Amino acid sequence: MKSVLKGEQIFEERPFTHILDHSQQGRRCHYCLERSEHLKKCTACGFLRYCSLTCQRCDWPVHRKECPCLKQVSPNVPLDSVRLMLRILIRTQLLEKEDHSTTETVWRRSFNDLMSHIDEIQEDPGRSQQFVQIVYTLRGLCQGQLDLPPVKQLMEVFGRVTINSFTICDGDLQSVGVGLYLGASYLDHSCQPNAVVSFQGQKLMVRALMDIPEVSPSNIFISYTDQLSFTEDRQRQLKEQYYFSCQCTRCQDNSLDRLMKSFVCPVPTCTGAVCRTEVGELLPCGSCGMNSYDESYRRKVEETFHHLIQDLQQIEQAKKAKDLDKVLSLCQKCLHPDTVSVLHSYNLLHVQALDRGLDVAIDLELWEQALSYGLQLIPLYIKVYPAASPQVGLLLLKVGKLELYLQRLEHALQHLQQGESIIRITHGRFHELYRQLSELISQCTDELRTHMEHSKPS
Repeated sequence: MKSVLKGEQIFEERPFTHILDHSQQGRRCHYCLERSEHLKKCTACGFLRYCSLTCQRCDWPVHRKECPCLKQVSPNVPLDSVRLMLRILIRTQLLEKEDHSTTETVWRRSFNDLMSHIDEIQEDPGRSQQFVQIVYTLRGLCQGQLDLPPVKQLMEVFGRVTINSFTICDGDLQSVGVGLYLGASYLDHSCQPNAVVSFQGQKLMVRALMDIPEVSPSNIFISYTDQLSFTEDRQRQLKEQYYFSCQCTRCQDNSLDRLMKSFVCPVPTCTGAVCRTEVGELLPCGSCGMNSYDESYRRKVEETFHHLIQDLQQIEQAKKAKDLDKVLSLCQKCLHPDTVSVLHSYNLLHVQALDRGLDVAIDLELWEQALSYGLQLIPLYIKVYPAASPQVGLLLLKVGKLELYLQRLEHALQHLQQGESIIRITHGRFHELYRQLSELISQCTDELRTHMEHSKPS
């Protein structure tokens, strides 16, 4: 087995099939998933758009059977989950004429090799109902155009797609599509991964986050969840989505969870943290050992906790409604000094409020406020996320861009270079995100040099 060093690419893969998110309709090519201002519609169905004739031709083997299905339900558009199932069914019907395995022998796999978890899906009311709805829609979509397999076989396909699909993200980790990657579906989960997945258009790449002596599907681990969450939330998501529990070192160690549930110790001379449990119990302070809390402190912790939960829920509702001013107002409320004085800085509610505040301040072009939130987030992200996490690299990039715009050049260069050291590992030197970051570093270096030359005494 070959070995790889930290930052090296383990393998890359094109999707078995994929779809563009409906939210990206009109912004990106349905085949390559790249942004384009010159998209041309398929003249038959009027739904799919391509950036070039090349992309249209590459997609034609599948779309030629998909096209009449979409055309007969136009102007209605099937849900993304239905479109992905339709494309999978078309691809599996084409397998008799195609080599459907991945190129590298160690990662070679066929669609039928994927686990379907049919037993778990049949016992899962939510998933079972989703399957029924998809089959109902598919029957109307494919009527007279495509023969559907028996229900049991459809459920096998549904299970394989549901369990093994990847969310395709852009450089900012925003979802742009969903794809099924046969080789990458080998990779198991760990909340302390030794590898990371990134995308360039539809192409998936797996890179090493640390030196790996022997590369094989059994010892490469990626994260299926966001580490900016409690262990019980990650475990619940893994159980509901993938039907397994994680036993990694992070899940076995509750020290970070305790910190993310902590409030400031009431002892004036102590800088420690008091953990609040799910049932509201306050555990002894991790630093001074304080374990007897007066009623006023308990009440203040409970009020702060419940108000923050409600405000963060309202923030998510306001985001969906695209009411940015309300999002900002709620974030400012969550980050009021009276609230922050009670929260430990690593408390997840505090981190989430800062995270939402950073994004909305950028959207509203409130650069100084965005920078303030971003600078507070950096040490918190570094603490919560594993080493060389793309989320940390992207935060450093955001902060560096803000500082560059605000002409805080020395700090900008420092943060951009720190971001570069991570993005080089997670995305590689040939990724578009790395190219953009390198250009920002060059721009910042040139402006800093010019500034220093002008500052020299004549």
